[in-house]
Parts: sequence; structure tokens; C-alpha cells
Amino acid sequence: MSFQSEAELEKWLIKELQQQFGYSYYKQIDSKETLEDNFRENLYNLNKEDLNNAPFTDTEYDRILTYLKDKSVYQSAKQLRDKYVLEREDGSKVHIKFLDIDNYSNNKVQVANQITVINKYETRFDVTLLINGLPLIQLELKKRGIALEDAFNQTERYRRHAYTGLFKYIQIFIITNGTNTKYYANSDNTFLHSSAFYWTDEENKRINDIKDFIPAFLNPDRLFKMLHLYTVLNDTERCMMIMRPYQVYATELLLDKALSSDDNGYIWHTTGAGKTLTCWKCAKLLITHPEIKKVFFLIDRRDLDTQTTEDFNEYEKNSVDQTEDTKALTEQTKDKNRKLIITTIQKMSHAINDPKYKSIMEEYANEKVVFLIDECHRSQFGKMHKDVKGFFKKAQYFGFTGTPIFKENAKKEGEIQYITETLFGKPLHQYMIKQAIADGNVLGFKIEYMKTIVAKNSVYEQKLNENEAASSSTEVSAIDTAEAWNDERRIEAVCKNIIQNFKSKTVNKNYNAILATSGVENLIRYYDTFKRLKPDFTFGAIFTYDVNEDAETKEETSQDAMARIIDDYNAKFGTSFKTDTFAEYNEDLSKKFKANKINLLIVVRMYLTGYNSKILNTLYVDKNLVYQDLLQSYSRTNRTEKATKKFGNIVCYRNLKYNTDQALKLYSNSASTEGIVQKSFEYYLNRLQTALGMLWQVTETPQDAANLQSETEQKKFILAFREVIRLITTLKTFEEFDFDKALIGISEEDFDNFKSQYLDIHKNLSRRDTAEKASILDEVDFQIELLETDVINVDYILTLLKNVDMTNPQQKEKDIKEIFDKVKNSANPVLRKKVDLILAFVKSLVDGLKMPEDLEARYRTFEEKAKQEEITKFANEYDITYQDLKDVFDEYEFAGILNNDSIKALIHKEMGFLELSKIVKEIKLFIIETSDKYSFEMAG
Repeated sequence: MSFQSEAELEKWLIKELQQQFGYSYYKQIDSKETLEDNFRENLYNLNKEDLNNAPFTDTEYDRILTYLKDKSVYQSAKQLRDKYVLEREDGSKVHIKFLDIDNYSNNKVQVANQITVINKYETRFDVTLLINGLPLIQLELKKRGIALEDAFNQTERYRRHAYTGLFKYIQIFIITNGTNTKYYANSDNTFLHSSAFYWTDEENKRINDIKDFIPAFLNPDRLFKMLHLYTVLNDTERCMMIMRPYQVYATELLLDKALSSDDNGYIWHTTGAGKTLTCWKCAKLLITHPEIKKVFFLIDRRDLDTQTTEDFNEYEKNSVDQTEDTKALTEQTKDKNRKLIITTIQKMSHAINDPKYKSIMEEYANEKVVFLIDECHRSQFGKMHKDVKGFFKKAQYFGFTGTPIFKENAKKEGEIQYITETLFGKPLHQYMIKQAIADGNVLGFKIEYMKTIVAKNSVYEQKLNENEAASSSTEVSAIDTAEAWNDERRIEAVCKNIIQNFKSKTVNKNYNAILATSGVENLIRYYDTFKRLKPDFTFGAIFTYDVNEDAETKEETSQDAMARIIDDYNAKFGTSFKTDTFAEYNEDLSKKFKANKINLLIVVRMYLTGYNSKILNTLYVDKNLVYQDLLQSYSRTNRTEKATKKFGNIVCYRNLKYNTDQALKLYSNSASTEGIVQKSFEYYLNRLQTALGMLWQVTETPQDAANLQSETEQKKFILAFREVIRLITTLKTFEEFDFDKALIGISEEDFDNFKSQYLDIHKNLSRRDTAEKASILDEVDFQIELLETDVINVDYILTLLKNVDMTNPQQKEKDIKEIFDKVKNSANPVLRKKVDLILAFVKSLVDGLKMPEDLEARYRTFEEKAKQEEITKFANEYDITYQDLKDVFDEYEFAGILNNDSIKALIHKEMGFLELSKIVKEIKLFIIETSDKYSFEMAG
């Protein structure tokens, strides 16, 4: 199938929706008034019975519009799923619904195209799906052969400038060029490329072409399920999340298995692909069925108990409470209204075995209960699990793991070899690491193996390497290698290597890292060595210690070591934790690590499974790892984020090549690691040479780039140099990298000069002086963030603000000063222009007892008010009508157009040509500089 133009694609799409699913075509929406009239009619029809067939009066409808309008995307999504209590003019009250979630067929779906919205400028949207009159699905189309990112960038531009009024209720964006199609949730914040997903079938086969996407995704049943069941409102981040196809299929398969059988099963979704969200959605849907009396979310570590509770409450505030102890577990179990309970297997085992609690639990011994077990590869084969399974006679068990236990990595109990399938049965759904990387749902790994021991005796060196390459079941030589690995000289060499390359690995500390050590003694040596070397990054440490440790032969027990590490932490952050408040210390440390207040965290086992953070991008490994432990540890680094995070960095200070290959092959069900592990330095270097050749074909020197006249030539330059930027950004993460022309083919001076031309074209594009035609560069993604890897932006500052401890005056003062310093010293050109603005905003918040939840919305309001005040002040100084100046300003912000005639029309005084020219230049300069100051920053 081929389409001659976007208009023909649009026409074909509408016809398919009409013919396949009976969508009604509504073609007359040429203004917001028409849109609102259509909504009024549809809303009445949806609620006709409750309204006793009495249409809305004008006053009543105005109340509804007032309730709906001028809200954020997040607030709009909340209201869409809620009901509005309408007080009618006769005094009666009616609960008005906007969606019928009980009977999807009662909702009316319309398709419209080229809906025209005129604010200060005219905007037309490609194809809009209206549900009960509200625009909930927006499709942006590009003809075949045009990059999909052009459509993505267009929706971001419209989000900032055009989606107002009822268009705030858009829930899902769909972008397509006919050949490729993606979907993503609407947001109050900048769209991220990593949040746009392909749809697939149940076997994870991608559905790219729009002709296949329509029946798979836009059939009314699937579409309403995506809106109602699989769009999640994150109450902590105050944003919408839409589930990925494999999460949807896994949820549906598990639900079907639970409701139609007594069988067990497990979900194998690779680590980092969002299993927690899938677990939460399964739990929330299971508890809606009355035949299921309780859903227990079972985990095997207290710290994960805390984290899972936090994760679940992030998706829905107060949806679960943590079971602090066995008594709390039994109290929650006794509560008939509480159907979802998070607890540890240890507490559950205690509850069913202790006579004090057993009678409470026995009420559910013969009822249908469901156990959801996270990280089910770990400790689910022991006695406690057997006790639980024997107690609850009608229970079903569903596991979630990214690393199942197979015969290759199973441990034996006598003659029995336990694997995940033994306990849970067949997997219900699989989504493996190679698929997830190909789909862009997790990142691949860049793995470096550093040789840290060179033995004089070649046999001894061989034994050292064999010891590291051996699997956990292989017998090796009795040579004691622990002394060599823990040698202080080696530890110091590793620390110096980490310090030397830390900024390049973490992209100038925009990301952070974990150092995984082989044991407590090893960790303490690393911690003390870093203290002595005083690196220019913050570091902390945590490990579990033995309170009954034999101290006779030791100068310092592990508990004593942990105590002084906590003392250092207290001194650094103004806290007062001790070893007897270890859990609270861990919780605080986790928050600070996620906020990047700790750049490097040294651990033994903690944080290597179950810990999720998008800003963690590097793992240093100085311990032996195999199979599930290896992949779990590596996968802490592979969460998707902005374009500056290209992969998870893994730096191995032991020879783990064999173990790595074996683990990645097993968990990708593949004979190779192709597509999982990033290529070598030489591979990217060769690609850079090719990219430089393409750049030289367009322009041989930076000066030649400055002389490119046509936009077609400029676009060729942008695309060629953008590829050079991407590859150099990647190469910088390798230790072999040096900005040497003899090595990489371009000098740093030439690169910077090309970069200046690149940025000038980007800047000039946003300052076009006429409205003769749209630029072909409008939809090109310049990916400026790749050139500003040391940037601290507004989003980062707001994240820091969210983590300020307002209850601790000393720490609050320290945190606020740190934020002020970051703003003042930032290399970000946008942020530098906002310094006074951000500092004023921060000062307006510091007197409260806690940071407001809607921090981003408050900042936007604060910034918008400041912008209006600046425009008002300038208008008064130059004797210009405020609204006229605002109209020109708005047009420039939306379209990048500054028209001299429009500016001259602002000036009503009689004056000579030179004076008029001077005033016009001053007005243009004010508009450009003020717009730059209040601009939004694009994310990758």
C-alpha cells in the first residue's frame, strides 16, 4: 500500500475506521465552539437516563465546562475517570459521567480530521478520535518516507502551544508515517522518545504498519481497555503512564488463568521492563473479582517490602500499607475491606505457624486467595514456601521474574533440582532481553573487562582467571586468591581507575553508579580507600551485618564499620541515623541515591536486585557473578531515559566474560549476545570515520558550514553532524577515547567550531524574521541535549527541590544552598537566563513545612506570572498596548515568526525612520530574549 500524501493517508484512515468499526465521521469541527457544542450533545446522550431526558440548560453546561477546563493534563485525566456532581437549576443533583466504564458500547466514538483551533494563531490537527465528544485520542500523520520523529516533534510543539481547553483531555497520542506507528500517553511535561512504544501481538511481533495497527489497537474494545484498564495515573509523579503491549498481554493472560482455572503460572519479563507495574495492575484487577478473597503480594526481603509498597502507592496513593510486622499482617488480613496485602514470606510463614495468629489466617485457608510473588527466582523453594502452600488449600501462585531458574543454573537439594517451572508451571508470557532492547524498552550494555592482576607466575595468573570464569558448580584449584583480590594496592588501583573515568561514565555526573564488592571486608577497604583519595564525587555504602559476629579475631566488627559509615553519612547530610535505625538509614540513602545526591554507592548484595532508578547508568563489578545474579546486577543500569543515556555501563574488574556470555545467552534464549552487548570501541570508531566522510561531503570546514545558504543544504549538514555528535558521545564513554585527530579523525577545535555552526542554525531557525513559508527544518530533531551533557536543567532543579527535607532545618538550609549553587554555576544556557526566576521561586517555597506535590505546575504558574509582568512592564515603558504586544509575542513563541510590519503596527507615536527602526529592533530583541528566558527545555 502506498500513499501519495498525508491528505490521502488521512482520508484512507478515516474510511477504514468507519468501515471496520463503525466510527461515525464528524467533519464540521472548525472552532472550539463547535467542539464544545458536539461535546454537549454527546454528554447529554451518555447521561440521558440519569437526566430524566431533560437536556442541559446553558447555565448547567457552563458549570460543567468550568469544572473541566483550565486543568493540567494529569488533573484532566483524573476528572475524566471521575463523576461530576451537577446541581441542576431545579435544585436536584445528578452524577455526570464522562466515560461509561461498565459498558463500553454505551460510549460514542467519532472520528474527525483537520479540527481547527484558533487562538492567537490557527492550528489544524490531523485525525482526532472523540469519545462522548471529548478529544481523547490524537493521531499525527506523516507520509511514507518521512521520519516518524517528525510527527513526534510536532506533537511536542502542539503540546506546548496548541492543546488547550478540551484538548487537555487527550489521553493517547498515536504517530505514524504509514510504515511505522507508535503510541504514548499525554503529559504535562516534555515528551520523551523512550515513552513512545510500538504495539505488538501476543508473541511480541511488532505491528508497525498502520493498516495492521488499526484492527489491533483502534478496535473499540482494545481502545477502551487501553483507556480504562491500562492507562495508569501515577499519583506521585502526577502523570499518566500507558502500559506496553507485553505488560497488557501478561496481565490479561494471568487474569484469565486465575479466573478460569486453579493452575499456577509465571511471567518472564526481562529485568527493567516494568514488572512492578504489571504486578500492580494484575493485583488491582484481581481484587475486583468477588470470588477472590485476598491477594497477597509476597516478597522475600524487608527492604523490598518497603520499596514495593512505595512503588504501588506511587501508582495509586494509599493503595497499600506496609506490614511492619506479623501482627500488622494479621490485622490487615482480618480486615474484610482490605483485599490487597504486601508482605514478606517470612512474616507469612510466622503468621500461619504461630498459634497467636494462626486462627486469623485459618479463615482463608480454604478460600480462593492469590499469591503474586515478585522476583520468584530467588528464595521460593524453601521450607517457608512449602508451609504457606500447605496451609492455603485453594491458593494460586503467580510468579514474576526476569531471570527464571533453569537446569543450567539450578541448585540441587539432594537428588532434586528445583527450577522455576517446578513451582509455578509453564510461563504465561515471555518478553526477553533481546526483544526489549530491540523495542527500545530497555537499554543494551556496554561491558568493559579490566585486568587488575598480572601475576609473575603464569600458572598462578591462569588459576586466578579460571577461578573468576568458573561457574558456581565448578571445582577449581585450591590456590587462595582472596588475598590477591583484597590486596590494598589492587583496591587503590581500582579506586583510581573509577575516579579517573567517573565523569565520562556518568556523563559529567548527570547519572550515578554502583560499585558491587565481593564481601563486607572488600567493601570496607574500598570505602576507606575512597575516603583517603577524596574523589570529586559523593559516595556512600551499605551492607547487612551480623550482630552476633565473632569479634575476638577482628579489630573492627562489620557492625562497627557500618556504624562509622553511617556517622560519615550523618555528617555529610545532617542526619542522625544509627545502626539500630538501619532500615530508616537505608530508606533515606535510597532517596538520596535516586536524587543523585550520592554519586557512587558501594554495596555487597543490596541494591543489586529489585532497585529501580533511571539515573543509574554504571555498575562497577569486583565480585564473581553468575547467571541470574549477573543479569539482575547488570540490569540495574539499563532503564531508558533521555538521549544522553545510551546504554548501561558495566566495568568488570574481574574476568567475567565467560559468565556474562553464558547468562545473556540463557536469558535471551539465543546462541549469541548480538544485540545485547554494545560493540567495541573500534566498531564505533569505524562508524565515526564513515560519518565524518558524509560530513566532509556536505561541508569540508566549519566556515563552509557557515556559508550554507539553502535550507536543503543546512538540513544535510544537520543530519550529518548529528550522527557525528551521537558517535562521539558514545565513544567518550570508552577508556580508549581521546579527543585526538590522529585517533578519531577530527580535532576538538574543529568539532567545537562545527558545533557552533550547528547551534547557530538551530537558534536562527527559532528566530525566523518572516512568515513567507514553513522551514523544512521545523520537524528535525536537533538533539541539543547531546551537546549539553553537563546540563543541570529546570526539571533537575525541581527534582532536587522535591527531595529537600523540610523537617530538618539544618539539612534544609544545606539542600537549598546546594540548589542555589547548582543554578548559579550551571553551564545550561537556558537555565542561566532563569537564575533570578528560579531563585525567587525557591525562596517562595522554603518557609513551608513540606514541598507541594504539584511542584512542576506551581513553577509553571510562577514562571507564567513573571513573564506576564515583564511583558506588562515593557509595554508600559514603550507606550504599547499590552494585548497587542502579547499577540506578537505569542505568535513568535508558537511559530518562531517575527514580522516587521506586525511590530511597527504596535507603535502608535509619530517618529522618524531611524527612531522607528531603533524601536523595532528593541522590541524584537525583547521578544527574542524574553522568549528564550521562558522557553521550555526539550528532552530526548
